Amino acid sequence: MEEQKPNEETSKVVCFFGAGASAWAGIPTFNDFQKKAEIVCDKLPEHSPEKKVFQCVLKDWRTRYKDSNIEEYYATIEMHETLNFNNIKKEDSDCITSAKVVTVICNTIQESINSKTSKIPYYFDLIWKLQDGSTDLVFITTNWDILFESTKRSYLRDGWINYGEGIFAYNASNQTNPTEIFKILKLHGSLNWGICKNCENRNIYYTEKMWNVLISSSLGLKCPKCGNKLEPVIVPPTISKLTKANYFQLKSIWSSAHENLRSCEKIYFIGYSFPETDVETKYFISDALKSNTNLKEIIIITDQKYGRYKVDFEERYLSIISKINSKPKFKFVDDGFESFCLQDSPRMK
Repeated sequence: MEEQKPNEETSKVVCFFGAGASAWAGIPTFNDFQKKAEIVCDKLPEHSPEKKVFQCVLKDWRTRYKDSNIEEYYATIEMHETLNFNNIKKEDSDCITSAKVVTVICNTIQESINSKTSKIPYYFDLIWKLQDGSTDLVFITTNWDILFESTKRSYLRDGWINYGEGIFAYNASNQTNPTEIFKILKLHGSLNWGICKNCENRNIYYTEKMWNVLISSSLGLKCPKCGNKLEPVIVPPTISKLTKANYFQLKSIWSSAHENLRSCEKIYFIGYSFPETDVETKYFISDALKSNTNLKEIIIITDQKYGRYKVDFEERYLSIISKINSKPKFKFVDDGFESFCLQDSPRMK
């Protein structure tokens, strides 16, 4: 079979992050999200607008969608808005909207981060481990947090992060010329992205500001072109969402991710379990890997699992790997994210 020739935008090594790659910093996984959100809600000031939003969303989530994780719940609310189920009136203070779910998501992630453990430079260790003298690697993630970007204190000023086509620095004039740039493709948006829904191009900008600055009425960031307030870019985990005008720029990110998965030589899956509920991402990855004739090795990094949980986890991966034409080598590494990053780290010498 003829070897596939990747274009200049693809990398030889892909590192794919799932929720488990952020759990070390205190960020909840999708299945634990409701419990963490309840803890955050309890700590909010009693009569604050945020607390009322949390209470409304959590009540609806517990009563009508108790078996859904946060991604499933968010996607359902988005669907209801699109189809206008129950004649949704967004001005109703008790109405559950996607904007309110985004508030809960962003606040919960930000407030769940452990200020001590999040400063441990695991991603620095990971980058050092994977780049092996070259920056020919790309990171793909389903996560909304900015732990990876925060590996360097000022990733906007230093300009060391490339989010892909269509994602612009909010104040590019302040950037320096970096010695190395790493591409991270965020399939579901990011806590530090803001979109202008007023401009025709609906540009997406990234900043060093977190979600609370993006959505605060008094501190909200303004579009550099029209002055309209930027809104957070937190996208439900459905490829069909990209057909909506609000997020058409994300198509290029998904396309780039697909091309890199289709042409790379080595893949690391970290903290991703191919959950049965995330069917579209499973099809997306499977379709790209199936036709990859360059792929030589797959490494799956996960926490230790036992019994039926271990069997189910490995079977989900094997169902994908068995369909890959290049028949790559693969192995499961169950030391966990932190231990994997620290192996051979210069910090440990």
